[in-house]
Amino acid sequence: MKNKTMTVITSIVILIPLFTGLFLWNRLPDEMAVHFGADGAPDKWAHKGWAIFGLPLFILAAHLFCVFMSTHDPKKQNIGEKTYNVVMWICPVCSLLGGLIVYTYSFGMPFPVFSAVQTALGVAVMIIGNFLPKTHWNYTVGIKLPWTMSDNDNWNSTHRFAGKVWIIGGLVLAATAFVNHAAVSLVVIALLVMLPLGYSFAYHQKHNANQ
Repeated sequence: MKNKTMTVITSIVILIPLFTGLFLWNRLPDEMAVHFGADGAPDKWAHKGWAIFGLPLFILAAHLFCVFMSTHDPKKQNIGEKTYNVVMWICPVCSLLGGLIVYTYSFGMPFPVFSAVQTALGVAVMIIGNFLPKTHWNYTVGIKLPWTMSDNDNWNSTHRFAGKVWIIGGLVLAATAFVNHAAVSLVVIALLVMLPLGYSFAYHQKHNANQ
């Protein structure tokens, strides 16, 4: 029942930009910016119907898929309540931020798109990094590699290492949010992926060598 209530609440939050768009329908331009480049300038436009309905409904579909996968995970008892709550609020926050960016631009109000997105990303990475070491072996949440999925010790060690990497990476992303240079983000994101992967593989190699 608690999970169902959380699903309903988060789904409603995801749809707030849709309801906002319907309320503002007559005041919005027929063509709205729906995608922005690293410099904050729009590089893709769409009819306001797609802008209002498309993004929230797409995010809602992704959200419900994540909910389904988490609640039907054979090892769902290993997904801690706090970790589950973090997963549940990722899509709602993305929907609210996306709606804020689209609507403020449509009304001609300047909005630091790159800085806002990178700051939000940095904070999210730090929060996830904090919970990674507390995430026990499961099929849905965490760093799912051949070596972590086949060895519980590898899973635990990799997630402890990844937690530190992600917290540091999140700090770097947030601290450089106003540098407005996409290369920084790309390098940090690549390291967030590659360092835990390399660590897990090295742990696997060392573990097998000692057997």
